[in-house]
Amino acid sequence: MGKTEKSKKAAYQQLLASEDAKKWVQTQLIYAIAILYYELLSLDYEIETANLTHEKQKDVLQIIHYQKDAGKINELVVSQFEAQLLGIQILKNQLEQKSKDIENQILFLCGSLPQNIRRNKNVLNQNFNVDLNIGSYEQFLQQRPDIQEADKLLQASQFQWIASKKAFFPSLNFTSFAASQAFRLNLLYLFPASLAYSLFSSFSTPLINRNNLKALFLSSKSQVFQSFYYYQKIVYQAYYEIAIVYFFLNKQKEIVEFSEKQRDKLNQSVEISKELYKTGEATYLEVLLAQQNALNAQINLIEEKKKLKIAEWNLYKCLGGGR
Repeated sequence: MGKTEKSKKAAYQQLLASEDAKKWVQTQLIYAIAILYYELLSLDYEIETANLTHEKQKDVLQIIHYQKDAGKINELVVSQFEAQLLGIQILKNQLEQKSKDIENQILFLCGSLPQNIRRNKNVLNQNFNVDLNIGSYEQFLQQRPDIQEADKLLQASQFQWIASKKAFFPSLNFTSFAASQAFRLNLLYLFPASLAYSLFSSFSTPLINRNNLKALFLSSKSQVFQSFYYYQKIVYQAYYEIAIVYFFLNKQKEIVEFSEKQRDKLNQSVEISKELYKTGEATYLEVLLAQQNALNAQINLIEEKKKLKIAEWNLYKCLGGGR
């Protein structure tokens, strides 16, 4: 196979590598938008939780005012509950600010003008059946566009190296011509009597440009090694990414289960503390603490669910994205 053919193959592999690079950029973009969308959903749930807690706290505060009017408690207790109520309102406003910022980031990545993004809140609570016992990672690594890109760049560098070696070989060139030839002018345009043709061949070796060819050869050889090390790096990186994501997914599922149990227990403690406070068996500080713990547990559960969804999308990216 000649030098020109090898150069064509190198150019073709580079073209294919650019297509794989495009797919990898698309995968990264989809991943980034998905992560921001789940961040937006989690903020919506946190705002909803803050609103619900705010309403419950207002009901408790009303009871506190009745008890103060009856002379059972002092102004300090009322101030503590009102301060907690203001704290929840501050938290709600901060969450709304962050939600708007995330929404604008999504619109920017999508190339859209400012507008409200429709949400499907049920997505955050959906459980995706991900088989974590897949055995060998090899079949999944081969689907990653970045690995396919590195592989094609390696092949292109090899073809280019072979082409640079073939440039040292002698080349055989054939040239020919056909013309009208005659000893007398009046016979010059009489065909085929005046038709003359010739065929020449030349055998040449690259002597003048040899130093440039040598430099090109060494450069191509160096590019092969660089492409190989880059390919090796991408493969190792992809393997460890998949291994880490699978480990994280297993642990995160357990964390979500424990967080749900913790949330349920603390919600029960809020109701119990209210009843005990009405009968004088619990102090207002215990009620405040129970409500604060329940709010924190609910927000923590939302955060852990968000982390689980992000881990699932990390898996999507690590396995090469959509095909």
